[in-house]
Amino acid sequence: MSAIKLEDVTKSYGGFNAVDDLSLEVKEGELLCVLGPSGCGKSTTMRMIGGLERPTEGDVHIAGQKVTRQPPYERDCSIVFQDWALFPHKTILENVAFGLKMDGIDRTKRKERARETLEMVQLDGHENKKPKELSGGQQQRVALARSLIVEPHVLLLDEPLSNLDKRLKEEMQLELKDIHKELDQTMVHVTHDQSEAFTLADRICIMNDGKLIQVGAPPDVYNNPKNQFVEEFLGDTNFLEGTVVETASDEVVAKTDLGCHVDIPVTNRQAAPDEGESVSISLRPENMQLRQSEIQTIKADGGDTRCTASGQVDNVIYRGSMTRLYIDTGSRTIFVEQQYDPDREIEEQQNIVIQWDPKRLVAFDNEETQFTTVEN
Repeated sequence: MSAIKLEDVTKSYGGFNAVDDLSLEVKEGELLCVLGPSGCGKSTTMRMIGGLERPTEGDVHIAGQKVTRQPPYERDCSIVFQDWALFPHKTILENVAFGLKMDGIDRTKRKERARETLEMVQLDGHENKKPKELSGGQQQRVALARSLIVEPHVLLLDEPLSNLDKRLKEEMQLELKDIHKELDQTMVHVTHDQSEAFTLADRICIMNDGKLIQVGAPPDVYNNPKNQFVEEFLGDTNFLEGTVVETASDEVVAKTDLGCHVDIPVTNRQAAPDEGESVSISLRPENMQLRQSEIQTIKADGGDTRCTASGQVDNVIYRGSMTRLYIDTGSRTIFVEQQYDPDREIEEQQNIVIQWDPKRLVAFDNEETQFTTVEN
């Protein structure tokens, strides 16, 4: 049985569908991250699970029970909001114990459980402080403890880390991951931050324009994107435009706007573009290698220059452990990232050769659908 099941859910505001015919299942004990750009419908989806919004169409199930028309207080779930929503006049202990008080738990018992929960989120010793006396990261933990103490079947998190600075955010991501592992708690975490989703998620659900685009484990969605939107959204990449010039049972060959030919492995020849059709080819900067030498070419058996391009380094950007290089190929600029090595520094104006493994590229047809065989 799924912890959460959404069946053909649509949420409309006038003529606008904020969520459009979405079906999704969340497994028991899973941490699912709902990821997408602002306005894609991810928070609306979470609010429909929690009962703060009612679907225009479709149904919501929690723990096998249809809850579509149930109010939030009748659903076995709890929500951590982006602004944390702590009671400023109450102590930390009182904030955390508030849900138990509403459930009629006696004072002694709820204080004991509140202290235990604060210890779990590493806030023991702060029981008598007020929220304004705590840092942003500590307030976020209080909000998390207040939701966990009522032992919900499902914990919903609506961008709870977005108000934290980078270092605190990374610390809280690891703490949240540890809490999830310790409690085996079903969680749905809404975020627009790709690195946050990759850090936390068992699976990632990617949304755009109110639609569910792809669901899968982090390596799957990154290495095998369903369409061009997913590839662009999940990280920096170079897109080459090309035209298919050769076809075979296990690959197509495209001539690109770099002037070179690219071998594109395919599993299903029927789903791949035909000769003369256009393609977009994604080359992630980390999947390319550089050769520091005089410009030269690598010839395939047929005599074409394939999976290689040459150019001159325009800019070198030092990023700590990594270096990003922008290379002018004559027809366009390509950026490449590599581990910083002080003994093998590449300088501006240097001639360079770029190479890549065709098994590491991803290609899309003229409808932006991925058609390649991808090696994870």
